[in-house]
Amino acid sequence: EDPIRGGGLPRATRRRSAMDNRHCVGTWTREWMEEVGRIPEFVMIHVNHSGNRHLIEAFERHECPFGIALPGDVTWPNPSAGLQSAVGAMDFVGFAMVVWSLSPYIVVFYLFLSFMLHRGTRQLWTLVWVALFVTLNEVVLKRLVHEPRPGTFLEVRGYDGKFRGSCLKSCGMPSSHAGLTSGLFLLIFLDAVFRIRPQHVRTAGPREARAARAEGSKRHREPPELAADMADTTAEDAAERIPHARRTIRADCDELHMACSFGGSLASTAPFSHAAFLRYICFWFIVLVPSSLARIMLYDHTANQVIVGQTVGVMLAYGWWWFVRFLRYLYRGSINRVFCNGLLEHNFPPPEPECREHAGEDVDGYKDGSESASLSTSSSSE
Repeated sequence: EDPIRGGGLPRATRRRSAMDNRHCVGTWTREWMEEVGRIPEFVMIHVNHSGNRHLIEAFERHECPFGIALPGDVTWPNPSAGLQSAVGAMDFVGFAMVVWSLSPYIVVFYLFLSFMLHRGTRQLWTLVWVALFVTLNEVVLKRLVHEPRPGTFLEVRGYDGKFRGSCLKSCGMPSSHAGLTSGLFLLIFLDAVFRIRPQHVRTAGPREARAARAEGSKRHREPPELAADMADTTAEDAAERIPHARRTIRADCDELHMACSFGGSLASTAPFSHAAFLRYICFWFIVLVPSSLARIMLYDHTANQVIVGQTVGVMLAYGWWWFVRFLRYLYRGSINRVFCNGLLEHNFPPPEPECREHAGEDVDGYKDGSESASLSTSSSSE
């Protein structure tokens, strides 16, 4: 069947386009002509089948038909007017996906700027992970797998039947954007989740905390029937004894600033309330996580490339977080010490609630051993 007149491409042509993965550059590029010497026949069948002379001219000029390759390995899907009948063009969703694809670079630049301002270990640990991931992914994994990006052989079409693809001249497996954003989000989440403390624990003094703990212990020693009747009254009395901080506009602004200050100053190691934790995580989820979907929607990566990139990024981030956690406890006695001739300060202590748990203290702020001993003594005397 003639592929131009028969209204469809032969199956052998489609299979062959998926088999030739020796080169990661597009078949329209000058690099392809220098390495291979000619455009594959099955690609020219796609070009001629489109019936668009501008597409043929783009191949002759070695121009990407899908748009422009922006700095940061992002395709701007904006083909020329003559190509838009055969190639998908930019829309509002595509513009949003470009912005999200650039978000990892904005976050990394923010972390680097924060490190230059504070020169602390809290800022350094994330930058070291970024350098480690980029080196592993770009230097080792992509060269090992050597899988091209979508559209290299004009094999991808959108739902409108138009050609789609990437203008980037590098391999796509696994996705660096997906791994970087997923790993950063996991580091942010793990760092924050170990700093959650309830509001009444953060505002109550030692005396109120002991009173609430003793009341709860007494309720547990009562018979089940009486304890159930006393539950509501005890909760109300405990709530009255524990002062609660009033919500103010300034407090809300401070928590919003904290939500945007990952990698910031020492204040970013302060405990979170549950509400502040939710705002903090939602903010970074919106900034980082959609970047992986953006890579698929811009056709800079396939779904498999994104999933593998996310897996590599999450696994490396999880292992890095445990390693840094070990170092934080190992050097917890060196807080505020200066290293490297004054160029680096150790400002990344373990989270305060977890420190107290390791020291044998309850999150209420007093020693578990002494309190339990006093309670057991009082119960035996009764």
